[in-house]
Amino acid sequence: MVKLVVIAGPTAVGKSDAALKVALALEGEIINADSIQLYRHFDVGSAKPSAEARALVPHHLIDILSPDERFSLWDYNGAAREAIRDVASRGKLPIICGGTGLYIKAVLENLDGGVKGNDDLRTELSKLTNDELHGRLAGLNPEAARKIHPNDTYRLIRGIENSLLPPTGSRNWKSEYDAAYFVLSSAKSAVYERIGARVDKMFESGWVEEVRNLLGRGYSPDCKPFKSVGYWQIMKFLAGETPPEKLADEVKKSSRNYAKRQMTWFHAVKDSIRLEAAEDPAGQIIRIMTTGR
Repeated sequence: MVKLVVIAGPTAVGKSDAALKVALALEGEIINADSIQLYRHFDVGSAKPSAEARALVPHHLIDILSPDERFSLWDYNGAAREAIRDVASRGKLPIICGGTGLYIKAVLENLDGGVKGNDDLRTELSKLTNDELHGRLAGLNPEAARKIHPNDTYRLIRGIENSLLPPTGSRNWKSEYDAAYFVLSSAKSAVYERIGARVDKMFESGWVEEVRNLLGRGYSPDCKPFKSVGYWQIMKFLAGETPPEKLADEVKKSSRNYAKRQMTWFHAVKDSIRLEAAEDPAGQIIRIMTTGR
């Protein structure tokens, strides 16, 4: 079985720093499991690893997509598993790092992620308005339609595809990986404090200008990464729907809610090893991986 390390947890808890230290100590390479870091140009708001960090340790599945490119759970599973094979084939330790829990689950359990997209159907669906997409999904799968916001174009299309196209695979519950799954955690108040500091730093680093430049390059507001936490709030600000004095607070609130959902998800992961983020998690991971305790 291929040995690998997973470093997961809520936003702003320190996953990237821990993964870098572990990779340097254990001759590892990092495989991204953050859904926004996949996209080129979405840099500030996704907290991508710095150029210096990426020069020290190879990072995989970062900046592999154009902002308007569709990418499903099925696609991520395949890309991540290929990256794991590549890293392991060179005698290096694959380290999956990120906060998108479903991506990590897809890899460890080989989930098919629903159907593989069909180009002809996607071309047809892309011509429909969001209201038309939502109405079509409601006719095919009312329960799914109730759970998806009418403005979430990507998930509306995926819902319709999953309702119309044949499945592409099945679950393989016996993983071929020997995975050590580490979850970085901390008190909710500490995570929220870190989120506040990170959001302030992101705005100081030009987050609003990043979004403005992306729109200026012609990317549609319907692109999937624009729907993510922070980017969506900045889009509303640029459209004049959110006053300047409320923008940072709106992003912090949305980020806290996202972190809360992440904490709930990772708390439910069986056989994970929980580490306090403030107590040198990298050192603990290195010790466990080298001594077994």
